Amino acid sequence: MAKHVESVPVREMFGDKVAWEGVVEVFGLSKHPRATRCYAWSYGEGKDRQYVIALGVPPVVSAQTAVRASVVAEARKKTDTFARAFRENLNRAALADPSPEYPPRP
Repeated sequence: MAKHVESVPVREMFGDKVAWEGVVEVFGLSKHPRATRCYAWSYGEGKDRQYVIALGVPPVVSAQTAVRASVVAEARKKTDTFARAFRENLNRAALADPSPEYPPRP
């Protein structure tokens, strides 16, 4: 069971830029085996709106750390996707136009 506890304004910065800003809804949980709180918020607009729910399990101990963990996870996902695409393109290029070994074998 969850009960709304409070609404917390959060601004998460990444360097000198705002990574996310909005209101996080905090809920108290009963009968959850590991968490007594959870945090919920959304971002985007219209059909692109996304909803996020984070359990209050360390390192998530506040609305701020819940947003921070989500921002970091999204950044890692994007980095992993970019790295995977980069490797695939590199492999395709190597198969299409194999270049001589470097350094050349004697």
